[in-house]
Amino acid sequence: MEEERRESSRLAEAERRSAEDAEDRKREDQSRREEKIRCDEEIRRDEERRKEDEEERRDDERRAADERRAADERRAADERRAADERRAADDRRKIDDDRRREDDRRRDDDRRRE
Repeated sequence: MEEERRESSRLAEAERRSAEDAEDRKREDQSRREEKIRCDEEIRRDEERRKEDEEERRDDERRAADERRAADERRAADERRAADERRAADDRRKIDDDRRREDDRRRDDDRRRE
């Protein structure tokens, strides 16, 4: 009878340990699932940040390209304006030179006639 009680006690202890082990495994599994969820969430946030950073970088590059293009267009317009001004000044000089030559020619003609 004592032997049966000891055997029963050993079986009860084995069942208790088995139940504790099962609970430990269950907690560990739950802990691993929660950790995986946290890691997946962190990975998702990192990917979102990378995408946002990439979009911001592309926006910055587009803005810089737009600014360079606008500066190039202003520079080209300034160069065209300066060229137009030089041509206009050259034209005025030619007209003035032509007038002076014509005036000189008339004066010479007038002198010759006198």
